[in-house]
Amino acid sequence: MIGLLFKNWRFIIDILLVIGVVILLFWWNPLGIFGGGLKLEDTANMVTEVNEIGELVTAEYYGEVITSIDEARLNPIQSEDIKEEIGILQLDLLAALTNLTNYQKRPVDDRVEEYRESEKINNWRRIIKHEVDSRNIMEKLAYLGYLDEIAGDPLYDDLMEFLWRQEFEPATDKEPKTRDLEKTMFQLYNGLDNQQPFNEELKVAFISNYHSNLNESLSRKESRKRLTMIGRGWVKAGFDFGELGSESVVYYEDRGIVHIIGLTPKILNADINPWFIPEKGIPGFQILDEKGQVNFHDAKRVKQYCIDKLTMYAYQAQILENARKQGEETLKNLFSLLTGQEIKQVVFHNNPFIEFAKEAEEDEWISYSEAYLFDSLLRIEIKKIDSLKNTVQNQSINRGFAEENEKIIVQILQRFQQYPYLEGRDMFNYFSLQKSKIAEDSLIDKREIELLQNMRVGLSFGSEISQIQYENVFDPLTGYWYDHPFKYAKSYNGMLNALIEMDLGLTDVDTATLPKTEFDLLLVKDSIRVSHYEYLDPNEEKVLVTYFSKNFSDSLYTNWLYPIALNLDSLYAFKEMDKPFEDSLSIASENVLPKRTTGFWYFESSLNPTESFAVNLNPESFLPKPLLLKFETTPYLYHSEFGFFGKGNFNLNVSADALSNKRILNEQQTKELSGFLSLMIQVRIAEDSKSLLDKTTDWVNSRTKDRKGSQVYFTKRGFQVK
Repeated sequence: MIGLLFKNWRFIIDILLVIGVVILLFWWNPLGIFGGGLKLEDTANMVTEVNEIGELVTAEYYGEVITSIDEARLNPIQSEDIKEEIGILQLDLLAALTNLTNYQKRPVDDRVEEYRESEKINNWRRIIKHEVDSRNIMEKLAYLGYLDEIAGDPLYDDLMEFLWRQEFEPATDKEPKTRDLEKTMFQLYNGLDNQQPFNEELKVAFISNYHSNLNESLSRKESRKRLTMIGRGWVKAGFDFGELGSESVVYYEDRGIVHIIGLTPKILNADINPWFIPEKGIPGFQILDEKGQVNFHDAKRVKQYCIDKLTMYAYQAQILENARKQGEETLKNLFSLLTGQEIKQVVFHNNPFIEFAKEAEEDEWISYSEAYLFDSLLRIEIKKIDSLKNTVQNQSINRGFAEENEKIIVQILQRFQQYPYLEGRDMFNYFSLQKSKIAEDSLIDKREIELLQNMRVGLSFGSEISQIQYENVFDPLTGYWYDHPFKYAKSYNGMLNALIEMDLGLTDVDTATLPKTEFDLLLVKDSIRVSHYEYLDPNEEKVLVTYFSKNFSDSLYTNWLYPIALNLDSLYAFKEMDKPFEDSLSIASENVLPKRTTGFWYFESSLNPTESFAVNLNPESFLPKPLLLKFETTPYLYHSEFGFFGKGNFNLNVSADALSNKRILNEQQTKELSGFLSLMIQVRIAEDSKSLLDKTTDWVNSRTKDRKGSQVYFTKRGFQVK
């Protein structure tokens, strides 16, 4: 055997060479002569091709309906929608009356003072000062704007008439007058504590009264009209791919599964052709009965109701469910063609949050009701994502899908922060809804104080810019709203400033009876705010005073405000600015630091135990406005044996007890401001200590960073890419 191998060794080598060449050619595959193999198309390109399809019909419904002009007028199809709308409208009306109750609870002097700063109106005393009665309740609600949106609802008049009949005239046929409606509103106001949301029985009763009003409103000529028609047509359902975004498609190549997020089947078209089946002479519309002076508009109204009724039957026949099932099969074939790989499954994910977000941002303005629903749906969506991350089966797929959902949510939140909220003074953000809830009754109670304190999460600073982070997280939503703690801090400060401007009062107030002399002294006290007072005797010697501590308003600034109002770009700019701080002075040899007209003095024992830094940075570039105003009137914001931040011209050798009594920032704020300033200085010192080679490398990287994440390094051998 061995001899045979030696004898034919050349032949064996030739065979091995041929096999090697074949393997090499197959692996190299020049010009694709062995087939293209499996190649994944880019998701964005795939979505672009799908967008070009436009609408895809995947289910159709054909049917026949009969309707009349009487049915078209009453439109019973909308009864369920009307019952839902009237339930919401009744709750809105009760909320308006609750707001009026809260307004009346405010001290009269507060209400008068607020009025004097606004536009003047006739008979202002009966609206501002007087108690609520049946003669002024409508004026009060109109002045305060609580009925603006409610009174504009098409069902408002019907609701008020229904409530009037329920309260006063259940069996009468007469129409209520303005005075009747005022009495009804006042009756609701007085019995507000006993009012309950409409139950199903009351909603049905309202619909009956609503339809009765429609019939009674018809003229004699209209009531004599008779028109009955048969309508034959079709309803088509499917998908509108024009709504498909690149973030809406998640493709798992290894498993051949495509997930489509936020794209749901819908009715694309509903129509009744004049000739339903032309070849058999079957018309789309056929009149069964006609009487009276029926005109073109009557016929058009009945035909449209035929289409609406046909669409309702299509829904009842589950056309959307059939469209979804057929769409899965159709799109499997479509995506297989686009990717060049067999798609085994297409999964649709209905997402109420994404669907609502699309509707809410159409007018590029966020209302209170939209903000409320947006927040609720967002929290539900976050819970779904958390459950996907913690799943046991199909972990890789579910977690990948959760990551894609997170990206979509972040994109939506970024867009929504560009839209104005309510009157448009501020842009919509994480705190917008909470700010509205707190300010709704013009008061701050203990629960809201606790909420503001909990939302004020701490910040921690390491030795690098990338190490800035939250000390604790109050709400998991903050990570979706803000990609950096500085952005959260800025929005929180904005909310506090807005609440301060509203000059909200406290729910916990004190009352006292004081002599006139003590009352005069009380008025000038900075720590007390008098909300109401009245003299108890004709000589004005005794005064009944309602007051609360004004220190609470100050604490919104001094205790909760973040001491930093800065973006990361400014922090990086400080890193590269010329002469950020001068030569340090030793605090051991200087009892009083000279006053600085620009910049500030900073000392932190853990950073440098013997020297303070004269920083050439304008405090306006990083201090929030309220603290900046305080800094203009005081030599320092904090001063302790371990550190200080100030303008100079103050004695360094002060006892700890004396310093504690003059503290402007609390312990947490001092810790945050000190951590921030120490970080700035450490970053700058590290920058100054870099060699020319390191600085050149950083400069090149900042301008040549590759899109895929590779970076260019400058070495002794020249440029290298890693």
